[in-house]
Amino acid sequence: MANIRVLAIFLLIALSTAERMVPKVGFAKWKALRELKRNTVLNAPPLCNKAIDIGITMERRTEDEWGLEKKFAEALINKFPVNHDMTHIGVIGFDQRTQLLFDFNKLLLSATYKEDMLKLIESWGPGNSNDTTRDKVIDRALELAGEKLFTEVGGARGYDQVLVLLTDGKQVSQSVPSPDTPAAPVARRLELQGVQIIVVGIGFPDPIELLEIAGAGVDNMEKYNNIFYLRDESILQSEVEKVAKRICEMTASDIHSV
Repeated sequence: MANIRVLAIFLLIALSTAERMVPKVGFAKWKALRELKRNTVLNAPPLCNKAIDIGITMERRTEDEWGLEKKFAEALINKFPVNHDMTHIGVIGFDQRTQLLFDFNKLLLSATYKEDMLKLIESWGPGNSNDTTRDKVIDRALELAGEKLFTEVGGARGYDQVLVLLTDGKQVSQSVPSPDTPAAPVARRLELQGVQIIVVGIGFPDPIELLEIAGAGVDNMEKYNNIFYLRDESILQSEVEKVAKRICEMTASDIHSV
């Protein structure tokens, strides 16, 4: 382990000094090759070869936080065989309002299904960096998932259904017109529809709220396995791997798989 850490330090030093040591043209080629390697990793074979309907709810955040959340969503999508016959993706965005960015039907006829999907996520973009007190209606985002996404009209196929909630878990105020409906009871209603829920806390989330949304407790210890934390980009890939593996574990092993 010590040798690996020493090697990592030397690599960081080498990267930081490479531009001074290598001619600019050569360095540009080196950077292009490094980016090519990165793209190869992102487009690696999927981790989980199953037909699943995966919904993702994304909280509109400040630019830095949004970048982390967006990278997580994109990396997670790349862990699954996203195409017409296999995994379908639907995405809901929310802050003080909710928006169905696309359901399981949208873009299916596109020859560049996954690429178009990632562009739509990118275009939704960060929130106002000066607005730190905005309401975040987690409950309404979950309700929208049940009403518009995990339905026959929304493209749900009767396969395994998983919702991945990306949030800091802090609902600033309850939404209207249902001011007395917190997120946890809405999550339980989604589960009654057959939707399994994974919660990913971004940055420094409210752990109690995450536990309640996931439904974890002494009478349901298994659901502790459905809670993940993404503090910063240094653990991005490892957390994506964990979430993708958990989704694979939660879903049928011998149905709709290859």
